[in-house]
Amino acid sequence: MIRLIFIIILAFSYSYSNTAEEEFNIANQEFNKKNYTNSVEIYSKLAEKYKSSELYFNLANSYYRLNEYGKSALWYERALLIEPNNSLVKNNYDILKGKLQDKIEELPGFPVISFFIELRDSLPSDGWAVLAFGFLFFASIGYLLYSMTIFQRWKFLIFIIMNSAIVFFLISFIYAYARYSYELNPNSAIIVVAISPLKVNSNITASITAELHIGTKVVILEEKENLFKVRLANGFEGWLEKKHLERI
Repeated sequence: MIRLIFIIILAFSYSYSNTAEEEFNIANQEFNKKNYTNSVEIYSKLAEKYKSSELYFNLANSYYRLNEYGKSALWYERALLIEPNNSLVKNNYDILKGKLQDKIEELPGFPVISFFIELRDSLPSDGWAVLAFGFLFFASIGYLLYSMTIFQRWKFLIFIIMNSAIVFFLISFIYAYARYSYELNPNSAIIVVAISPLKVNSNITASITAELHIGTKVVILEEKENLFKVRLANGFEGWLEKKHLERI
């Protein structure tokens, strides 16, 4: 009976994955036919069920073709969350950024913090986890060899390698956790409306310090009723309406 249930579940899963692949191929065909509205509709439905850099990338490209730059930027960002080193996504995103109205220069950060962030974003969380597991495996092998070896010179060499593997395991584990936490909650958003007034504070009558435009990325600092306090890449801060943003 248990075996029968397992076979039914396996068959259902296989059928479901085949259906998803068929829908993805249909969406690709619609994109190639320049039916971008149709491709967006199919890709969007798939994106509700699956996480895939390729899926998000294709959805971003479809929005780009429809000149919906806010949505396009949003899905490029989501694709990069999964594959931060995907050069194709980066290249297309750079092309999109060239068409955005807001040209905001990024404020240089502290060298140590910038290095940590760049290294964290060099791999997805599962990539860091694989590295951590690999170093832990080498450390375990090193321990076995160390306990079995009787020659002091070899013991010393194995001891150095084993401890180095442990250090690199800890570093990889820390970066895996940091990247995973960032992927779960990047605390960033994209402006998805044509114009979004940036206010100096959260009061209704607060003065407007700037007007931001569609596709601009912001970091969310604080939430208050229907507003977000945000920071721009140049360090400038202010308040935006929630409905003007969509979280990455």
